[in-house]
This record gives sequence, C-alpha cells and structure tokens, in this order.
Amino acid sequence: MQKKFFSVLLGLTALVMLGAGTASAAPYYFYKQYSAGTLLTDKGINFYVNQNEVKAGRDGWCHVPGDPGNRGKFWSCTVGGRVGEIMSVPNGEVVTFLDGRTHIASKSAHYHGQRPYCLPHAYNGHLPKYQNTTWYYCAYWKLG
Repeated sequence: MQKKFFSVLLGLTALVMLGAGTASAAPYYFYKQYSAGTLLTDKGINFYVNQNEVKAGRDGWCHVPGDPGNRGKFWSCTVGGRVGEIMSVPNGEVVTFLDGRTHIASKSAHYHGQRPYCLPHAYNGHLPKYQNTTWYYCAYWKLG
C-alpha cells in the first residue's frame, strides 16, 4: 500500500512539474530563413521568435546556432512576434543606434567571429498592414 501511494505521489508530482514548465514558457519558434547572399554575403540567417529574449533586451541579436551542422552556414537571430520586414543594409550605410553611437554597416564580417546584428526599428509609416510591427535591418556593424 505504501509503495503504491509513493508511486501515485511521484506521478502526480511529475505531472504538476511538467505542466508548470510548459505553462510558463514563452513562445519560441522558427520564423523565417534567408540564404547566404540575401542579407549577408557569407552566411544565411534563421530567424526565431523568442519573446523572453526580446523582453531581456536582446531583440535582433544573432548567435551561433546550436546545431553543429548549421554553424558554418547560418546565424540564428531573435525577433519579436510582430515582424514587419527584414532587410539588408547597404555596405557603408551609417546609422545612429538608440544609444547615440554611430555604426557603419557591412554585408561581410570585419573580422573572424564577428556576429551580425539585426537592428530593430518600430514602424511609424502610414501602411496599415505594418502598424505595430518591428522592422529589422541586418548587417555586420562597426563603430563609425
């Protein structure tokens, strides 16, 4: 009897923990893929919606993919849930980021291991389909 009680208790505890883990998880899913030469010259980009990363201030951040088979071909970049457009930035374009610092865009990495960044920008135009969306401008950036 005691053995059966502990088995039931263990099973219920596992169910509660599994339910709590999935209920608190924010949506994280594949959004879109761009092949090499589309946004960047050297690698493609896989975009993933990840609200936890966006809330943590990492909207547009790119990192090395977890899948070893993709590391030489793609970057993995985080976007929010309401994406307007994802665009490449022309080589040499000068952009002032929200921190006030000027950066220069490039479609190729300036040094080995440099990660791209997709600068998020809230859409403020007149097209209704883009209202309340974020546009992303992707490049390898260096301080200007």
